[in-house]
Amino acid sequence: MASKEVFTFSLEIELDDVEAAQQFNEQWESRSGVIDGPEVSPPDERELASRASVRLIAQAFTSQHKETGLNLRSLQVLD
Repeated sequence: MASKEVFTFSLEIELDDVEAAQQFNEQWESRSGVIDGPEVSPPDERELASRASVRLIAQAFTSQHKETGLNLRSLQVLD
Protein backbone atom coordinates (compact mmCIF):
# COMPACT_ATOMS: atom_id res chain seq x y z
CA MET A 1 0.00 0.00 0.00
CA ALA A 2 1.33 3.41 -0.98
CA SER A 3 1.84 5.97 1.75
CA LYS A 4 -0.48 8.97 1.77
CA GLU A 5 0.51 12.55 2.32
CA VAL A 6 -2.00 15.21 3.31
CA PHE A 7 -1.33 18.89 2.60
CA THR A 8 -3.39 21.73 4.05
CA PHE A 9 -3.66 25.02 2.20
CA SER A 10 -5.24 28.33 3.10
CA LEU A 11 -6.25 30.45 0.12
CA GLU A 12 -6.92 34.14 -0.08
CA ILE A 13 -8.98 35.11 -3.12
CA GLU A 14 -9.52 38.61 -4.47
CA LEU A 15 -12.53 39.30 -6.71
CA ASP A 16 -11.46 41.55 -9.59
CA ASP A 17 -14.47 41.16 -11.87
CA VAL A 18 -17.95 40.51 -10.46
CA GLU A 19 -19.46 39.89 -13.89
CA ALA A 20 -16.83 37.28 -14.76
CA ALA A 21 -17.49 35.41 -11.51
CA GLN A 22 -21.23 35.52 -12.14
CA GLN A 23 -20.81 34.22 -15.69
CA PHE A 24 -18.46 31.46 -14.52
CA ASN A 25 -21.02 30.31 -11.93
CA GLU A 26 -23.85 30.39 -14.49
CA GLN A 27 -21.80 28.41 -17.03
CA TRP A 28 -20.83 25.86 -14.39
CA GLU A 29 -24.47 25.41 -13.39
CA SER A 30 -25.64 25.03 -17.00
CA ARG A 31 -22.89 22.48 -17.81
CA SER A 32 -23.30 20.43 -14.66
CA GLY A 33 -27.06 20.73 -14.34
CA VAL A 34 -26.51 21.45 -10.65
CA ILE A 35 -28.04 24.52 -9.13
CA ASP A 36 -27.23 25.48 -5.56
CA GLY A 37 -30.90 25.79 -4.71
CA PRO A 38 -33.61 28.40 -4.84
CA GLU A 39 -32.24 31.83 -4.12
CA VAL A 40 -34.27 34.25 -2.07
CA SER A 41 -32.11 37.13 -3.24
CA PRO A 42 -29.28 37.40 -5.74
CA PRO A 43 -25.89 36.45 -4.29
CA ASP A 44 -23.65 39.28 -3.18
CA GLU A 45 -20.08 39.73 -4.43
CA ARG A 46 -18.61 37.64 -1.61
CA GLU A 47 -20.98 34.74 -2.35
CA LEU A 48 -20.25 34.94 -6.09
CA ALA A 49 -16.52 34.86 -5.41
CA SER A 50 -16.69 31.98 -2.94
CA ARG A 51 -18.86 29.86 -5.27
CA ALA A 52 -16.56 30.50 -8.22
CA SER A 53 -13.46 29.76 -6.12
CA VAL A 54 -14.81 26.48 -4.80
CA ARG A 55 -15.96 25.37 -8.24
CA LEU A 56 -12.66 26.29 -9.89
CA ILE A 57 -10.61 24.41 -7.30
CA ALA A 58 -12.88 21.35 -7.35
CA GLN A 59 -12.89 21.32 -11.16
CA ALA A 60 -9.09 21.49 -11.28
CA PHE A 61 -8.74 18.47 -9.01
CA THR A 62 -11.45 16.52 -10.84
CA SER A 63 -10.21 17.13 -14.37
CA GLN A 64 -6.54 16.60 -13.52
CA HIS A 65 -6.93 13.61 -11.18
CA LYS A 66 -5.44 11.01 -13.54
CA GLU A 67 -2.45 13.19 -14.36
CA THR A 68 -1.65 14.24 -10.80
CA GLY A 69 -2.94 11.39 -8.66
CA LEU A 70 -4.29 14.02 -6.27
CA ASN A 71 -7.69 13.78 -4.62
CA LEU A 72 -9.44 16.74 -3.06
CA ARG A 73 -10.24 15.60 0.49
CA SER A 74 -12.19 18.65 1.60
CA LEU A 75 -12.82 22.19 0.55
CA GLN A 76 -14.24 24.77 2.89
CA VAL A 77 -14.72 28.50 2.55
CA LEU A 78 -14.18 30.27 5.84
CA ASP A 79 -15.78 33.65 6.46
